[in-house]
Amino acid sequence: MELRKYANRLENRIGDIKAADKIIEGPWCNVVVKELNQLSFEFAKELQQETGGTIDKGSYRLNLEEYPVTRLLAINLILAYWLGWICDKKAMDGPPISALQRMRDAYADGKGLSEQGEVP
Repeated sequence: MELRKYANRLENRIGDIKAADKIIEGPWCNVVVKELNQLSFEFAKELQQETGGTIDKGSYRLNLEEYPVTRLLAINLILAYWLGWICDKKAMDGPPISALQRMRDAYADGKGLSEQGEVP
């Protein structure tokens, strides 16, 4: 998967609304969040083309762009890629932000809940 094209589109939309330094909620939701939704749809379709996979729900099958898990995975991968770039560019990935470590910890904590039979 080529994450660069998705991160570039995200960066452009952030630039379109001039949100590089401060979020204004209306344009942020109407432009950036909508773009993330569209990007996740396209990414999931591309993932399905690449893998040939669908989701078996027993009595029916879902394409990857129809399944919440793959759409949220797409958003996370796009954002992780973009965050890696922007945090390094802005020299922000060390303390106190430590973006990569926080992502790893959050994933591990969620997995731990599942392993213990708990829900979020």
